[in-house]
Amino acid sequence: MSSVKTTFLVPKSLTWDKLTALYMQVYCVLGRMESWKDVLASGIRIVFEDDTNIPQEAIDVDVRQKYTASNGQYGSATDRVVQAYALTEDPGVAHLVRLLNENNRNGFLKDEAFSLVALIRALFTSHHTVERRFRVIEQLWDVVGIYLTACDEHADEVESWANPFVLPKVERMCELAHWPAAQTAALLEQIRLCFQYTKADKEQAAEKAEDLKALRTFDVRCNGNVNTVTGNYIRTTTPGSPAITSELTPRWLC
Repeated sequence: MSSVKTTFLVPKSLTWDKLTALYMQVYCVLGRMESWKDVLASGIRIVFEDDTNIPQEAIDVDVRQKYTASNGQYGSATDRVVQAYALTEDPGVAHLVRLLNENNRNGFLKDEAFSLVALIRALFTSHHTVERRFRVIEQLWDVVGIYLTACDEHADEVESWANPFVLPKVERMCELAHWPAAQTAALLEQIRLCFQYTKADKEQAAEKAEDLKALRTFDVRCNGNVNTVTGNYIRTTTPGSPAITSELTPRWLC
């Protein structure tokens, strides 16, 4: 495989939109879809926005120029990439952009059970080290390619689904994309383990939350003394935790 000396700059916490935008950017640079392992082997480098050594020439994936600052020209980071590379006519791409644009408006792709759009958010919330961030990308990377490959021959079926990025639909897309059975089983098991991990993490967080007890509240002025939030002195009996911490609860809707 020939080496491609290209660096991509990505947010430190990727959403499904940002993962897809990165996938499409890499696809356009390489001229083909590749597994995450082969992407790294190609010489492509990924750096996160909190990296201390970011090349000036790094290709930006919604860090330096965010799609939200485009005055409505783009509805998602993926939308920006698709327009830049004129990919709208590729099978499934226009539909993908519509889904991601709408999700950025109302979050509907996160609502269905076993949604990978919700999963990636949960994983990046729990994974703070660079190594773990790369692991999350690796675990979900192939799903974007599977969607595009499935759309090559079966766009009508895939585009008929309200959300293709849920576990049962991913399994169906593997069939449509003619993925080998062993690879499909491994991918699905990997994603199931991710869901189990985030479920356990939520349960642990809930248990810790039950241990927090508010002692009293106090007013805090903020936003140039225009707004007020309520501060809560809280005590926890968890060993090793600070005796007193504070939490702010907004009194208004921004």
